[in-house]
Parts: sequence; structure tokens; C-alpha cells
Amino acid sequence: FLQIYKYAKEADIILTNTFNACLPSFIAAKLAKKPVVCLVHGVYGKTWIEMRGPIIGSLFRMIEWIQVSRNYNKIIFLAAYAHGIGMRIGVDKNNSTVINPGPVKEFKFKQKEKEPFVLFVGRLSRQKNLDMLLDVAAELNNVKFVIAGKGEEMERLKKRATKNVEFLGFVSD
Repeated sequence: FLQIYKYAKEADIILTNTFNACLPSFIAAKLAKKPVVCLVHGVYGKTWIEMRGPIIGSLFRMIEWIQVSRNYNKIIFLAAYAHGIGMRIGVDKNNSTVINPGPVKEFKFKQKEKEPFVLFVGRLSRQKNLDMLLDVAAELNNVKFVIAGKGEEMERLKKRATKNVEFLGFVSD
């Protein structure tokens, strides 16, 4: 909080993200009398209970509610699905919007022959349902699967993976 507040005093607007930074950023912005926008990467609502069990899941659900239901100047969701869950847990519809990243329209590349593969890039967590990806990899043993990322599920997923699955770990840029 102190680090954020130090910079918030000099900022014109504070853009924060859900999870660890949004609540301290919200408080710092309000104290510094600066507008604050929250970018929501994902919101899970009741799904927390399924992912983490009744006790820990309820705690995560409460933390999520505390984070996303603040009076931000604007709250931006990256998916309509997450926006819908946000509406159900108390996000102000008039103060929120969805901005889909959308498809990339043009690539500049040189086409060449290559082996078919499936690439997953992201956090290796339960809500990503990577078990389904590993089930598909087991059925398509002639296709290479490459998984880039790290997270609490990595070791369990590695033990479950077939020989056609490669884990790269965290990859920057």
C-alpha cells in the first residue's frame, strides 16, 4: 500500500488489476483523490467453492467480492462471461464495461513446414481445467502439446502428462 500510495500522489489516474494490487490501489487512489480504474482478468464467484472447497473457496469468494465491488471510477472486464459473474456479485452495471481483447487481424510471418502442436500459455491453476487438455493430449498422442506457464498445479499436471506433453515453465516475453 505505501509503495502504491507514494506513486498515486503523482499520478493522473490509477489503473489497477484484480487480485493482489486492486484493493491497496483503490485505497491509495481514494486517499490521493485520484480516479481509479480496475481491470478484471477473471472473476469466479461461486466457482471458488468448487475450485478450493467450502472453507478456502468461501474465503476467496469474499476476497473477490471485496476487490471488485468497490466504487471504482470504472471497472473493465476482459470477457462478457466474467462481467456476468461480476454483475451477480454486486458490480455496478453502469460503472463497468467489457473490452474483449479480440482476435489479432494480421500476422507478418513466413510460412514454413512444421510439426502440428498445441500451445497453452497461462497460469497452471485449477480453474484453467488443464486436466481436459491433458486428456486430449493422451488421445492425440501423435500431436505435441507445449505448456508454458507456472502455478500451483504444475507438479500434479507433470505427473499426469503423457510423453507428448512438454512443460516449459515460466516464459517471459
